[in-house]
Amino acid sequence: MKSTHSKIRFFVIVCISILLPIIISVSSYAENYPDINNIDKKFYYNTDYQFFRRPNSGYVLLSTNKINKSMAALLDENGDFDYTSAFKSTSINFVYENTSLCKNYLYIIGKLPKPSKGVTIGRLDLSNGRLIVNKIIDVECDFSREFTSDTDGKLTIYTAPLGQDINDISVPNVYIFDGEHMNISLSPQPSEINSEPDKNNPDEQNDDNSETDNTDTEKGGEKNKEPEFIPSDKTSLTPQNYYFDTPVTIDSLQSVLDENSLGQKLHVVSTNNQEVKQGYIGTGMTIKTLNKKEVETVYTAVVAGDLDGLGTVTNNDYRILYDYLTQPSSDKKEILSGPFYEAAKITDDLKADKSDRKLHTSDLLKIKKLIK
Repeated sequence: MKSTHSKIRFFVIVCISILLPIIISVSSYAENYPDINNIDKKFYYNTDYQFFRRPNSGYVLLSTNKINKSMAALLDENGDFDYTSAFKSTSINFVYENTSLCKNYLYIIGKLPKPSKGVTIGRLDLSNGRLIVNKIIDVECDFSREFTSDTDGKLTIYTAPLGQDINDISVPNVYIFDGEHMNISLSPQPSEINSEPDKNNPDEQNDDNSETDNTDTEKGGEKNKEPEFIPSDKTSLTPQNYYFDTPVTIDSLQSVLDENSLGQKLHVVSTNNQEVKQGYIGTGMTIKTLNKKEVETVYTAVVAGDLDGLGTVTNNDYRILYDYLTQPSSDKKEILSGPFYEAAKITDDLKADKSDRKLHTSDLLKIKKLIK
């Protein structure tokens, strides 16, 4: 009997000795991130940081200074900077508040730089460190709530119009990330729930009476009002580029118009056709001058050095131009084109003809000097 018990104990001890190292190795793998003390401090802010695993191998170290910037560094399996994937860490011009990892992309969200209000969304490519930035303007956001992403670029973010609370019964809005263009303003996708007619509300049913009501409304002109801004016959609505040598806000430009005492008003529209009422005028935005609701002039803003459309010159603009100059010719138009390409042509003479000028590495230095 004692012999049997001894054999059982021996068998249990052997099993534990075999399984324990496996369990430890598996559990430690989940947390087997590099030692932060062994990483060069130029690749991260030590105030707040976290690691993510890259799909194939290695890690990405995301950090923020908690003031106005974040940084992402691609690391190899040993925790060293992965120079085979990127030449330097990626500078992110906002404080990240939440993240969502989806295959080869890390989505990062934070507040829009002041004085704008809204959400900045960055999509970091974990294979090369390239950052594409979109934004959501004029919204409140609860960054502490769940933030998700999928392979189609569909994002769920808890947002609400300015001044509206986000509470326990709020539902997230869905946005589709634009991975082809920089600084695109996103709008929430239509809700499938809200788009269905309310069966308990007879006014929303598509019956014969509602069709008759719509016809009467059209005749009465109550709902089909004239557009708010009426194009003037005197002015062509084909936008011409208007160059700004320094960043400019909507308020300051309106003040210039007010000094002329002509009653002109500004109407600024983003590249995503959304009205922008405050903050900086960014490259690519459309600027209309109105007089008694008639459009007098239409321009496309080109702000010297502003290549991402945020209206100011930052390290991200430097990065965009660097990517443009180092990529094959076939990929260049995806990085810089139209007014954004023109914004990279920095010169002391705003009246100089820059239409045929190409971009050079010397333009990188010019952008660097504009960064404040």
